[in-house]
Order: sequence, then C-alpha cells, then structure tokens
Amino acid sequence: MTGVILAIDSGTTAVKATIWSNSLRLIGSASEKISMSYGNHGMAEQNPAEIWEKQRKVIRDVMLNTGTEASHIASVGITNQRETVIAWDKRDGRPIHQAISWQDRRNSSLVEDFRSDYFSFFKSRTGLIPDTYFSASKIQWLLSNVPKTAALINENRLAVGTVDSWLVWNLSGGSDNVTDTSNASRTMLFNIHSLDWDQEILDILRIPYEILPEVIPSASHIADTSTETAGFSAPVFSIIGDQQASLLGHGSLARGQTKSSYGTGAFLLTNTGPSPVYDKNLLTSIAFTDESGGRNYCLEGTIFMAGGLMEWLRKSIKIDFNDDDVTDITSRVLKNPGLYFVNSLQGLGAPYWDPDMSGAIVGLNYATSKEDLVVSAIASIAYRTKDILKAFEASLNININSLRIDGGLTNNLEFNQFLANILGIPVTVPANPGSITARGAAALSLSVLEQIPMEEVGKFLNESGESYSPGIDRATGDRIYNGWQKTLSKLKDL
Repeated sequence: MTGVILAIDSGTTAVKATIWSNSLRLIGSASEKISMSYGNHGMAEQNPAEIWEKQRKVIRDVMLNTGTEASHIASVGITNQRETVIAWDKRDGRPIHQAISWQDRRNSSLVEDFRSDYFSFFKSRTGLIPDTYFSASKIQWLLSNVPKTAALINENRLAVGTVDSWLVWNLSGGSDNVTDTSNASRTMLFNIHSLDWDQEILDILRIPYEILPEVIPSASHIADTSTETAGFSAPVFSIIGDQQASLLGHGSLARGQTKSSYGTGAFLLTNTGPSPVYDKNLLTSIAFTDESGGRNYCLEGTIFMAGGLMEWLRKSIKIDFNDDDVTDITSRVLKNPGLYFVNSLQGLGAPYWDPDMSGAIVGLNYATSKEDLVVSAIASIAYRTKDILKAFEASLNININSLRIDGGLTNNLEFNQFLANILGIPVTVPANPGSITARGAAALSLSVLEQIPMEEVGKFLNESGESYSPGIDRATGDRIYNGWQKTLSKLKDL
C-alpha cells in the first residue's frame, strides 16, 4: 500500500479518521465519540485535550486496521466542526479554557447590538448575519472573561482559532498556527473579498489581529505533521469546514449544484461559483480556495432541528418509536390534510430568521395518533428543505433540478422518498454517506498531491448512489407544501 490519503474528520459528537486511495476509494475508517457539556445562559463546551487525544487515537486505529504504515501516507486532509473556538498558550500548547462550541449562545446580548447597529456592515464584509452561532462573539467573550488572556497577549503567547487550527498546531508539533479560508469565513471576522481578517471588525470587537491564525488557501501545502506528535510525517494539503467538505464530497463543483446534510440540524449549501451571491436571509461563505488563486463561494441555509427533532420527541415528549417505525409518510400526510408540525423549537432559521417563533402542532383531531405526530414532525423537515431551496433558486435565478443528501435521517428510506415527493426533483444518497465530509477533504488534498484541478478530481466524485424520483404528481406535492406555508404564515401573524 503506497500513496494513500489520510482524512481527519473532527465533528461535534465524534472524531474520525479515514484512509483513501488516490482514486478516492474508501479503504478504512475509525471513530470515537467526544463529550459535550451544557450549562446556564446557553453554555456549550468541549474539552480541547479530549478532541486532540481522541483524534490521535483514531489516526492510530485506522492505520492499524488498514495496515497503513507511516511511510504510506502521502498527504493529509482535515475537515472539522466549524465556528467552535479554542484558545491556547503558544509556549506550552495548553488550552486556557474549554472549547466554546458553535452551539454556545452565552454572548447573545452583544450580538443583538451588532444586529441592530451593524447588520449591513457585517453582511457586506463577511457574508454572515450577526449571530452567536459564529466565532466572533465567542472570542470576544474569552478575551473579556478569562483573566490570563491579557498577560498572554502582552507576551505574544495567546493563540485563538477554530478546531482545524488546534489540530494543525498539534499535528505539526506546535510549529504552525493556521486556518483556511472556508473556516475563516464562518468566524464573522473574515473579509470574504480581500481574504483576510477584517481590521475594522477586529477593532469593533477589540480582538487583536496577532492572536488569530494565518489564513491560507483550503487546498495548499498547509503544514507538515510531526512524527513525535502525530506518529508520522506527511504534508497537510487541505483544510475545509465540514459543510463545505460535504458539498465537495457530493461532487457539487458547479454553480447551482446543491446538497443537504441531515444531522442534529440540517445544512443546505449550494455552489455559487467564483463570485459571492448575497441574500439577506441566507449566509454567504467561501466553499474553498486553492493556491493558484481560485475560489468558490456558496450560499447556506440552516434548519436548526432535524435529527434533533426526533430525539426531542423521544426524550421530552416520551413518544417511543424507532426510525424503522416511521413508514408510509406520504400516505399518512395525504390522509391528514391540515396536520402540520411547525419545526421551530429553537426559533425559525433560514430563510425566515425568526428566533422568537415557538413550535406548534396545527390540525389535531380526535383521530390523530402518535404515529401521525411523528410523521408530521419528520415531514416538516422536508417542508423546511423546500423553503431553503426556493430561496436558493430566487437568489441564483435558476431551477435546482436535483439534490444530494447525507446524514442520519437518510437511513430512513421513507423520508428520502417523501423529500423527493415534496421537492418534485430527484434526491440522491451517496454510497457511503457517513464518510462524505472526509471524502471532500481527501479530494482537496488529492488535487494538491497530484497537482490537478478540482474539476479533474471531480471524476472520482460522481457516484450514482441511491436515487429517489418523485412518486406523486407535482400538483399534489405543491398542495401539501402550500398548506405548510399557509400554516406558517398564520402562526407568524399571531
């Protein structure tokens, strides 16, 4: 075995390591769960040391399981949970605080001020809507609330970055503090036009430029791993945020090609090509860049609860069901006209952005069963998907003719079919949906390793997968969806 690619996938609930051939064939994988702690005022934190130690463990595990020697690894690609912030002392590499998760909402009052005073300013520079979701407010909180940060800044010892920066720092033995443009574009500190940290925004937030990592292209010679810390020596040739990596892993390299990932929440991204496209109700980010100066942008829309909605039904409402029990979705929806579950338990995300809207169930009657409630909840995820796709189409002035999907919900074949029915377009699940983000990182790394453009790498990404065509006529699908929109409109007016 020679010339393989190691792809590191550092997620929110688990870290993974995968080995890929130079034709992007998956050779093997290993994973470990990581913990999350929640507290008052929207606190959500993780242990940076656990992230690194378990990431190092799964690297060793996948090498052992696949018989991969250190000398076999030709390049490394990294993909990671975005927006999560880690701060550490550059002298000894020790974190000075827990990692503040992308889920953390503790600095919401600061962001509310920005939303009212600086909405257009932040949107035009960063492509983002001011929100605690992004890294900026988390970094500002660390600087204001962790006493040792001031002394470390004075001594030029403080490093602050996202999870990719933390991994590269450790993989390289502390010699490189970097991030890529895709992750930087999710911080709310990065100018997506100049491709650098925006000094005016840093000044507003009182964040020193010097503590942030160097921003480099997503596909480039980023760093070299250290045998002492990583266990092998190889070049790191790619870094890319997990949702952008998923976009690439699906082979969505052309303008208008779109994917949706259904995890705890759902993330829809569409490729907008070499120029950014703005929409006040969608997020504009960098999909990836390369060392030749090439860049691709994307639009993103978020559904706050997808698989998390299923867990809420089980744990909070105590409705006992298995995913395999969610059957006959389309027929149940047709038998229950007017029954809609409004999926806004954490507010309503794109394209509405109504953080104060509460969830609701409309259309209950004496005959409504628990199965009907579960089906209406899972159906709402399909309706929300169509909401965002319609916003994408309006922004790009195109028709989206297919959707590639991944994530835990896609294990339910009935959901996949219902999604195709409501969207009125084919929906495709790839052959290995659980490794799609790692595949995107591996693809970027391969482009640098072989010195070939991503368009050529794309020939390895065009898997057919399992496709679902609409099984009902367009008029019926539209009638169901229009009922959803009417229900939503009435609730928004309350």
